[in-house]
Amino acid sequence: MYVSWYRVAVGDLWQFVDGVNINDHQAWVSKDANNYASNVFAHPYEKLNYVNATSNGWVIGMGLDNKHPFANFPTILGGSSTTYYSDHYWQATGQRIALVGGHLYNGSIAGLSYWDLYFSSGASAWSLVGRLLKKRS
Repeated sequence: MYVSWYRVAVGDLWQFVDGVNINDHQAWVSKDANNYASNVFAHPYEKLNYVNATSNGWVIGMGLDNKHPFANFPTILGGSSTTYYSDHYWQATGQRIALVGGHLYNGSIAGLSYWDLYFSSGASAWSLVGRLLKKRS
């Protein structure tokens, strides 16, 4: 989770964000890479103190949990491709994984705050990638 998605999100492919699990719009995060696992919604994962936006749209505001300031997901929607964050957000109910950035066909709706919380942990597509990065201490 501590891998800076802002540095890896602009590679023309969706980036998996390990250490984040979503269950019915509620994000759970793990600070320890040794504990990363999909579909875990209990210790060692911790529930954020806000719920993500429950519809798709343009991002206006991001949630903030002071215990987890690194985990900011869309909570307020309604902007456009030229206002506020200028990034789009996708979601679905159920157990989901976090993807960020977008792929080349997303064009102007993709970017540093373009979150896709739509796919389940078993998803696969040519536009979904993982990249091995080292967490800074």
